[in-house]
Amino acid sequence: MFQPLMSTAEETRVFGLVIADPDLRILAGRVITISIVTSAWLIVSSLICYCVHGQTDVLSVPIAGVFGLLPWCAYAGAKRNHATLTGCFCCCNFIGVLWSLTNVLSVAVVSFVLQTNVDECPPIMHVLPAHCPSNATWERMCNTTYAVLPDGYSAAECYHLLYTKLVAIQAAFLATFVAGVVGVCLQGLACVWGQELYANVKAGAVVHAPQLRSFAVLESPAQAQGHSTPFASAQDATEFFSE
Repeated sequence: MFQPLMSTAEETRVFGLVIADPDLRILAGRVITISIVTSAWLIVSSLICYCVHGQTDVLSVPIAGVFGLLPWCAYAGAKRNHATLTGCFCCCNFIGVLWSLTNVLSVAVVSFVLQTNVDECPPIMHVLPAHCPSNATWERMCNTTYAVLPDGYSAAECYHLLYTKLVAIQAAFLATFVAGVVGVCLQGLACVWGQELYANVKAGAVVHAPQLRSFAVLESPAQAQGHSTPFASAQDATEFFSE
């Protein structure tokens, strides 16, 4: 008769993967979960930026598209016990952390500079502090997404527009900043957990062992009264098939 090696196969499954090692099971589950959450958040944050700013950075859309493939990369790397895919997952998230940090810092700097210019640098002043923009600079500052004036506007008109819209502009910057910080945290976790999974796969650990799901042993009626399999545990079977 045939008797399954594992009577509790469901307990070893994570997203359909059969993982005997409990530590690897938890780690793989974390990596796949964080990849899905990160990918979804990147898409959502891109939509937030589009709705708030009216446009996206030239590179935002293709970058979001690349990170949209991360769940597949994490899942395939674990399923195939593939070091290259898990390493790619880790590296992409590391690059994403750097990219998100750059955006967060840029937004913070621009927000601070804009607030300072509006508070301390009205172009109607005869003597301006050294850090203030010149009138010529003011006359170029109101052709952005946040503040648009018809051609030929004066420095005073631009300042007045920015002054009246400052709260809304800073709210847009804040939304972008928060979205970026959340992205940094998610991608940071994905990078750390992905690196740990990569190290395990690189060291030869078998993450997904489909043999455990379908393996069966032919035994005689006499054997059925004693030991049902030649392996003492599922881990022994995993090590046997990985050799």
